[in-house]
Order: sequence, then structure tokens, then C-alpha cells
Amino acid sequence: MKYTPKNLPLYRDIIENYHGSIMVVNRNGVITFVNRGCRELTKRAEDELVGWSAFELLKTKVFSRSTLVESLESGEVTTRYLTINEDEHRGILARGVPFFDENGQVDHVVAYSQDETFATEYFAKLESEKQQMRQMFHYLLKTGGKSEGKKEFIAESPKTKELFHFAETISAVSATVIIYGESGTGKEVLARCIYESSSLADQIFIPVNCAAIPEELMESEFFGYEKGAFTGANREGKPGIFELADHGTLFLDEIGDLPLSMQSKLLRVLESGEFKRLGGSTIKSVNVRIIAATNRNLEEMVQQGTFRDDLYYRLNVIPLRIPPLRERPEDLGPLIGLFLNKYNQKHHLNTQLTPETRDHLLHYSWPGNVRELKNVMERLVITDGAFIGSTLMVNAAQKNPLSARPADDPDRSADPEEPVSYREYMEQSEKRFLEHALSACEGNVTQAAERMGAHLSSVYRKLDKYRINPKTYKHT
Repeated sequence: MKYTPKNLPLYRDIIENYHGSIMVVNRNGVITFVNRGCRELTKRAEDELVGWSAFELLKTKVFSRSTLVESLESGEVTTRYLTINEDEHRGILARGVPFFDENGQVDHVVAYSQDETFATEYFAKLESEKQQMRQMFHYLLKTGGKSEGKKEFIAESPKTKELFHFAETISAVSATVIIYGESGTGKEVLARCIYESSSLADQIFIPVNCAAIPEELMESEFFGYEKGAFTGANREGKPGIFELADHGTLFLDEIGDLPLSMQSKLLRVLESGEFKRLGGSTIKSVNVRIIAATNRNLEEMVQQGTFRDDLYYRLNVIPLRIPPLRERPEDLGPLIGLFLNKYNQKHHLNTQLTPETRDHLLHYSWPGNVRELKNVMERLVITDGAFIGSTLMVNAAQKNPLSARPADDPDRSADPEEPVSYREYMEQSEKRFLEHALSACEGNVTQAAERMGAHLSSVYRKLDKYRINPKTYKHT
């Protein structure tokens, strides 16, 4: 808003009612203006301040220090903590700002200050709001389907019972934990079990897939950045993962994929709890519990020089190994039941498996572990076989739900029990899913997309990928 004589009363109202003290001195140090906040803070009337010298007020110890005087003499902005009327219990934080004339000489200085009580209350409120934001973030992570924890950790085999019992035992301490295991074994689920049994269960839990963050963005994602740190940065700066996880638990999945440049920075935070934002100069301190996980052999990586030995020993305080699904057959049956119920509820179905299908599931090697089992179970619930009543009947052409191709495919291997790659299996499942939806909708792609809960453009891309012609499913 441009200044005009007409809006002068508005400016006066704003300055007079500012929640804090404002005091102005001219180039000679004589006080020319004080607002109501200044009068209340000093407990002096306007005529006891205006016209007086700031040097005299400092000399008579009205103020223990004076940013007005310091800025007037130095020509620089000054910030100081000071007391009023020799009262050590009435501290204020003051900031002196000099203004210059056309010759570059100090013309006047404005001092802005806040009572210490206000500053304390302000920072307490700021911390409270920060805590509420972290709790909201935590809530969104949990309600967004990320939190599976104990409800998806089955412990029926001796190996998993022992692992689960030990995990609950060590959850009471805040030492660093690292979980080793093949891809898809449920390392994040175990990490959540440890977290949910710990004293930090009411604090935030942030899962981070280290392999999914581009190397050039890792430092800013982990430690945040100050405004203007780099081209394209948020104008106000951004807190990093460690700041968000303060006083909580940070799960670093696929930690073996961290580049060496980030390993040294991570080590510093783990050892000292201190770091700097990218482009910043202030050291920040955090208290974060680390749970790491990897499907790689870190000891071999240390020998090969691709993983720092000091970071390895720092992470390897409490090592846990989660066995692959093939090593815990006692867990397979309960997991099948768990996922059958889960996907029946998700898709509002009441599918049941035939004994033949269950037998195939129980005798498969599951190279993709629990993740593969989850995907297969969802596929069985939704698409595979013919639905008769509420029972999923596996037809003769597809007795093995895990086989590579339908029995009538001439390229199929002669061995009907031959396992396939996880990627090939998922692509074939996706193709059959599309074909099933198109058949049910008589080739109407829009209706099929709505039925699948997928975006129309995504469905068209998949049709093109698998060379599926919707017209062949139209009934004439």
C-alpha cells in the first residue's frame, strides 16, 4: 500500500498497536518516537522518553545495553539481549536497524524489541505447532496404508518366533538396529513391529527407501536446505527427513544402496546427532532412533570398498536376519489366510480357495517371498479361474496359478510346475486382469477402467503395451 497523507492514521494505528516496542532516534541519538509497546515495556510516559537522549538513558541504566546507540555508532544492524531499569528478571530482545540519508550517513535508527516472556511463549507455541505437524504427518502415514506392523507379521515357525521375541526384547532400548533379508521378506513390517513395541511408539515413524532417492537429491532430502540453496529450491527452504524424524524413529531401507558420498554424511549424524542444512551455516541437533535394512551383504561390500567400514560397524549394533519364506514353511498357511481375508475385504468379495489351489500355493518356492505371495493372493481373489458362488475354481487349463503361461500356449514349457521370473509373472497377471475386465464390460474401455479403479489413459497405455484390441471383446 502506497503511503499518502490520507492513510497516515492507518499507519499510526498499525505502529501504535504493534505487539512489541518501537523506538526511534535521530542522528544525534535523541529519541523522536516511541509507541505504546515501548511505553508499557519501560513503564515510562511519552514525555519521559521523547526528547531524551539514548546515550543518557544508557548512562542512567534505564537500559543495560542499547541497540540504538550501537547501530548509530557502527552503522550496522545489531541484535542484543538487555534488561530494563536494572531488573534482571525483565529481559528483552532488541534489534537496532539504521537508516541512511542520500550521502550514506546514518539519519536515524529504529529499535524493535520484544519482551522475553513473549519470546519464550512464542517459541513454545512454535515447538507445539511443530509437534502437531509431526503427529499429523505420522497419522497420514499410518492411515495411508503404510502401517502394517504386527498385524501382517506371522510368527508360527521356530525361526520367526525367535526373531519376533528378540525384536520385542530389543525394542525397549534405543540402539541402532539393522535388518538383513532378501527382497520381499517383510523387513519394513519387522521394523514397524520394533517401533510399535518401543517407548517411541507415540512419536513419528518415517520409512525411507534409500534406493529410490536420486543421488543428486539425497543430501537435501536427508538434511533439508536453506532458501536459495540451489536453483529451483523452495523459497522458504525445506526441513529434511532427519528434522521431521526428531525424537522419533527413522527406517532407512536399502541402506546398502547409499553412495559413498552420503555414507560419510550419514555417519556424522549417527555419531553426533548434528548436521547442517544444504546451504546453511547453523548446526542443527536431532535425536533420532535408526532402524536400517538391506538385502545386500554389507560385510562383502566393506571388503570391496563400496561401503564404509566405520558406518557398517555403527549400524551393526543389533543385527537381525529375517529368513526367506522358503525357510519358514509353517508361516505360509497363516499368511495365505491373512491375505485372503485382507483382499476379500478390500475388494468386497467372499472368495475361498479350493484345496487344489491351496496345495499349489503351499508347495511353491516363493522366490519373491511375502511380497510375491501378497500379489498372487490379490490376483487369485480378483481374477484367476471361474467364480462359482463364493468359491474360486481353478480350471483345468490353469491348474497352477503360478505357471508361466496357460496350458494352451504352444510356447509353454512342458513342465507345468516350472516357476517363472517375478516380472514375467506380474506382467501376465496384469494382462489377464485387463482381459477379464474388458470381457466383463464387453470391450468398453471406459467402463473397464472404472471397474479396475484405474485412470483411463493408464489403461490405454497397458492395452497398447500388451497389444490387446478391445474390439475383440465386444459381443455382436
